[in-house]
Amino acid sequence: MMKKLILLITLVCTLIASSKTKNNFTNVEKEYISSNTVTFGMLLDYYPFSFKENGKISGFSYDYIDLIVKKSGLKIKIEIDDWSKTLNKFKTKQIDLIDFISYDKNRESFTNFSKPYFEIPNVIFARKGEINNYTGFESLKGKKVGVPKDIYYYDNLKALKLFEIVEFKNSRSKMKALAHKKVDVIFSNLNSDQKYIKKAGYLNIIILDELDDSIVKKEDIRIGVNKENDLLFSIINKSMSAITRSEKELLYNKWFTAKIESQTVNNKLDLSANEKQYLKEKKQIKMCIDPDWMPFEKNERGKHIGMSADYFKIFEKEIATPIRMVPTNSWSHSLELGRKKECDIFSLLMQTPQRLKYLDFTQAYLKTPLVIATNNNALFISNLSELKDKKVGIVKGYAYAELLRMNNPEMKFIEVKTLKEGLDKVDSKDLFAFIGGLSTVGFEIQRSYIGRVKIAGKIEGMLELGIGTRNDEPILKSIFNKAISKISTEEHQYILNKWVSINYQEGVQYQTIWRYLIIMIVILIVLGLIYRQYLLKDLNRRLNEKVKIEIEKNMRQNKVLSEQSKMAAMGEMIGNIAHQWRQPLSAISTAATGARLQKEMDCLTDSQLDSILESINNRAQYLSQTIDDFRGFFNPNNNKLQKVNISNTLNKTLNLVHSEFIEKHIEIIKNIEEFEFISLENELLQALINILNNAKDALTKLENEKRLIFINTYKNDNDFVIEIIDNAKGIPEYIIDRIFEPYFTTKHKSQGTGIGLYMSEEIVRTHLKGKLVVSNEEYNYDGIDYLGAKFIIEIPIN
Repeated sequence: MMKKLILLITLVCTLIASSKTKNNFTNVEKEYISSNTVTFGMLLDYYPFSFKENGKISGFSYDYIDLIVKKSGLKIKIEIDDWSKTLNKFKTKQIDLIDFISYDKNRESFTNFSKPYFEIPNVIFARKGEINNYTGFESLKGKKVGVPKDIYYYDNLKALKLFEIVEFKNSRSKMKALAHKKVDVIFSNLNSDQKYIKKAGYLNIIILDELDDSIVKKEDIRIGVNKENDLLFSIINKSMSAITRSEKELLYNKWFTAKIESQTVNNKLDLSANEKQYLKEKKQIKMCIDPDWMPFEKNERGKHIGMSADYFKIFEKEIATPIRMVPTNSWSHSLELGRKKECDIFSLLMQTPQRLKYLDFTQAYLKTPLVIATNNNALFISNLSELKDKKVGIVKGYAYAELLRMNNPEMKFIEVKTLKEGLDKVDSKDLFAFIGGLSTVGFEIQRSYIGRVKIAGKIEGMLELGIGTRNDEPILKSIFNKAISKISTEEHQYILNKWVSINYQEGVQYQTIWRYLIIMIVILIVLGLIYRQYLLKDLNRRLNEKVKIEIEKNMRQNKVLSEQSKMAAMGEMIGNIAHQWRQPLSAISTAATGARLQKEMDCLTDSQLDSILESINNRAQYLSQTIDDFRGFFNPNNNKLQKVNISNTLNKTLNLVHSEFIEKHIEIIKNIEEFEFISLENELLQALINILNNAKDALTKLENEKRLIFINTYKNDNDFVIEIIDNAKGIPEYIIDRIFEPYFTTKHKSQGTGIGLYMSEEIVRTHLKGKLVVSNEEYNYDGIDYLGAKFIIEIPIN
C-alpha cells in the first residue's frame, strides 16, 4: 500500500511540474502557439546532430527540438538542407528558426540567439605522416586549408593571412578532398566528420590537434530566431529552460557517451530463437564462389575479393558467425560441390530451374544488365535476332546462359570456360559476339581490351544475383534474407562505385609507377657517376617510349568511347527516324490512293491533281531532309571548323530526337538569344544529343507530372552559354561529382553504359575548348516549384 501511495504522489508531482512548464507562457504566447506553424531549418548529413536514416530525420538536435515541441506545444514544419542554403533561407525570412547556428557578431542583424545547448571542440584533420611538428597556425603557413562553407570563424582565419582557404558544402566533400590531396588540412568540428572518415574507409586521415581557442572558439550550438519575432524567441527560451537535467543527460547518453553500445544493440538482426540456435550449433558456414568473375568476385590466392566479398564482410558481422570460403578451380567445380552439399551457401548466383533441385534462393542484392560485346569494327546491335546466324559466346554453367539457350533455341551459342576466354575469342574473331553482365564485361574491357573489343548493345533482362542456400537447411535462406534487408542504400552505392570506378584504379597505377621510377633513380645514383650519363640517356629513352605508348593508348580509348557513344546515339536515332517517317509515309500513301480512286471515278480535276502532287512532294522533301540531318550527324567529314548559328544547330538537334520526346510527352521550352561563332558543329550536336537523351531518360520516370526541358542560350562577357534544365527531381548529391566519369552509372536506376555524359564533357572541354558543368536547380515555372538537373555549356568567345 505504501509503495502505491509513493507512486501516486510521484505521478501527481510530475503532472504538476509538467503543467507549470506548459502554463509558464503568457496569454499572447499561448495564442501564438495555438494559431501558428513555424518553419525550422535543420542541417542535412550532419551526423550525429541531424541526418536522414532510412528516409527519416534523426540525431541529437532533432531529439532536442522534439523536447522543445513537447514543452511548448509549438507546431513545427522541418526543412532539411545543407548549411549554406539553410542560412540563406533564414536570412531571407523563408524560415522562422534555424538550428546549429553559432554566435557571430555579423549575424546579430538578423538573428536572436538562444543560449547554447551544446558545445563542440574544433579540430584539425590531416593526412597521416605529412605534418609531424605542428606547433600552431604558423606550422600551416602556405598550406591549403578546407573549411565548411559560411562557417562562423571564416573571417578570423582570413585575417591571419597565413593560408589559402577552400570552402566545402558538406562533410563528405571535405573529407574526400583531404583524402585525395586536394587540400592539406581540414578545420571542422570533432563530432560530425568522424562518421564520414570511417564510412569511406579513409585510413590515412588523423586528428592533428585542437584549433587554437583564442582564435577559433568552440562551436556553440544554438537555435536562431528571426530578429523581429520576439514572441517566438521568448517561447523558445522558456521551452529550453523547461528541459530538465535528466532529459538532457538521456540525450547525451543516447548520442555520445553510449553511442557505440546503442548502435551495436540497434543494428543486430532480428533473428528468431531457432535461427540463433542454428547458428550457434553450426559454428561456421562454408561458402562456394566463382573463383574468376571480377569485379563481382575472385579467389585471389586463397582470399575472397570483389563486390560479393565486401557484402559478405557485412553479412558475417550481422550474423556473428564465421563464413569460410571453399577453394575451387572453376565455377563448374563450385556447382559440383554445391550439388554434393559440400557448400552451405553460394555467395552470388542467379536462380534457374536446374539449381532449384538443390538450392534455395534469397532476394537479389546485386543487379546488372546483360550486354553484347563484339570486335571493335562491328555495328551497333539492337536485339538478339541480329545475331541469329552468328557464333555467340556464353560462359558454361552460368544461369543467364541456361536461360538464353532455353528462350532462344535457334541461336548458335558457343560455351566458353571463362569470361576472359570469351572476350579473347571475340578479339581474335573466333566468335562474333559474347554475352555477359555489364559490370563484368565492362571491367574486363577496360583492363585488357580497350580499342579492340567494345560493348555493341544490350539485351532484354537483368542478371538478378542473390545468395544460394542448401535446400535441406531452409533456415539459411531466412537468415540471409534478413541480412540482405539490413544493407543500406549508401552501402550498396559505396560497394558499386568502389569496384566500377575507373579513376581510382588509374590513380593507383600512376602513383605506383612514379614510386618505382623514384626508387630506380636512387639506385642509379648509388651505382656511381661512371654510368650516370649512359643510364640517364637510357632512362629518358624509355620514359619517352612510355609517354608515347600512354598517349596512343589514351587516344585509342577516347576514340573507342566516342564511337560507342555515337553508336548508342545511332541506335536511338534510328528509332526516332522510324517515328518521324511513319506519319509522312501514311499521308503520301493516302494521297496517292485517293488520287487513283478519283481517277477511276473520273472526278479528278487538274487542280486537285496539282494539289495532291504538291502535298506528296512536300512530304518527300521532309523525308529527304531527315536523311540529310541523320547522314550529316554521322559523316566524319563534317568534323571541321565552320560558322555555327546557335538557332539552326538547336533545330538540327531537336529534329534528330523530337519524335521520341513527343511520344514521351516531354515539352521543350526554348529561350534563344541568337548568336554565331566558329566551332565544330557536329561535335556540339553530339554533346547536346547526349545531354537531352540523359534528361529524357530521367523524365520518363515521372508519373502524372509535367515533363519539361528548358533550353536557354545567351552571351556574357566571356562566353557563349547554352543551358539545358529538366524537372526530373535532380541528381543525388552523392554521385553528382562523378557523372562525367567514363562508365560511371547508377545501374539500379539506368541500364546505360555510362559513356554519354563522359563523351559530352570530353567534347566540350577538349574539342570545343569550353566547359560543361552540372548542378541541381530549384526554380518556378507557371506558378509551380520544380527541381531538376541543370547542364551548362560555356564556349569561350575568343
